[in-house]
Amino acid sequence: MRSNTKIALILMTVFVSLELLFRREGVATVLRDYGIGWSVILLSFMYFILGYVIAMLYNAPSLLFRKRYRRKVEKKAMLAKQTRVTKRTEHYIELVQPKFRALAWNHDYAIHSLAAGPSVEWTNEEAAATLTNLSPRLTTLRQDYLNEDHVRQQKEVFDRYGRLLDSGMIDVERLNAFLGQSELPKHVRQALIHPFPLVDTLEAMKARSYEINGRHLALSAGIEGEQIVMQELEKYADSYTTLYGNRIAYDAHHTVESDALVFSEQGIFTIEVKNIKAKGDQFIKISKDGVWYARRGLSEDWQVDEQSSKIFDQMNRQVYGSQKFISDQTGERLTVHPVVVIANANAKIENETDWVVIRPNQLYTVISRGKDQLSQETCESLRDLFKAHNLGQKAFKHLDYTKEYDQILQNTLFIHHVTTSLLILLSTYNEMEK
Repeated sequence: MRSNTKIALILMTVFVSLELLFRREGVATVLRDYGIGWSVILLSFMYFILGYVIAMLYNAPSLLFRKRYRRKVEKKAMLAKQTRVTKRTEHYIELVQPKFRALAWNHDYAIHSLAAGPSVEWTNEEAAATLTNLSPRLTTLRQDYLNEDHVRQQKEVFDRYGRLLDSGMIDVERLNAFLGQSELPKHVRQALIHPFPLVDTLEAMKARSYEINGRHLALSAGIEGEQIVMQELEKYADSYTTLYGNRIAYDAHHTVESDALVFSEQGIFTIEVKNIKAKGDQFIKISKDGVWYARRGLSEDWQVDEQSSKIFDQMNRQVYGSQKFISDQTGERLTVHPVVVIANANAKIENETDWVVIRPNQLYTVISRGKDQLSQETCESLRDLFKAHNLGQKAFKHLDYTKEYDQILQNTLFIHHVTTSLLILLSTYNEMEK
């Protein structure tokens, strides 16, 4: 329409000018009857309509064949671009090929799913010992390959490679065909063709390494707390006798285990050790209804600590199971007193219950103030009875951390190899651009 209007205006101007210049009889009559102004308007309108019709006839073939012509032009341009991209890719592959041949990898690593192995039956001490041996290697791995800067740099390489593939300047199918037939290790070739899922694997490994480290810290803290309590109890070994990690069955289906079981003339005490909130500025509050709360710093609000809130239920089972065991074995009804020990001086404790929640250095005071009256012979016989029926520490299902470390290590090395290959692809492309 714009083209038709432009042509019509040009023709109108030409025709009106010629009519006014030569002043034919009809035009002269119009000028005489209507005057110069209206005459020009009438002539302009008439010749504009005529010019527009002529313009439509002139542009009709172009309008009819424009789409076909445009498709033809676009197809020609696309073929030309594909030819350029193909030649560019072939040249690119020629530059990359000798660099790939120069790479010498002795291992064909592959991605392993984390924690794929079966769980093992370990006591907490055995699991902690395994992680203690593993911890230095895991720390080194995190520092060398899974630290924030290294992970960020690897993700940037994957992102840059993705932008290269999306740029349209490389024939992706031809490049992938070359990668699939290259002399790189099999799994590296496959990963280079589909590299982007490795970003999620990298993040998962990083998170998992920190989870394993957190598990190690938790187990180690618990064992460290038990050792602190043991050292405190051993200071007064002449006043009472103690069994550590004693587990007995009080019926056909249930067992109870005490971190420490103290037999004194002032009473029998089952001691549960919790080395919680050991780092930072920590506060613990136990409400009257037995719910445990925690917060970090005075400015934060109290939050319910679901895990710690189960401690009293655990202690009730220990008391019931120990008392039932004594009654079934001796016929005597004796009281077993529960004591919860927070085995660090860091956490500030606010206890609103009647339960005994103390520090390790308060143990002797609590035991010595017991109101029961037991003979030394009774204490010794009960100790021997529990000791004779000791089932040993309970084993729990743990992941094989050593195997998982090996999997993380192999995955890390594999992603490192893939990243090295991607860097070669990117640097070669940049050199070709220059």
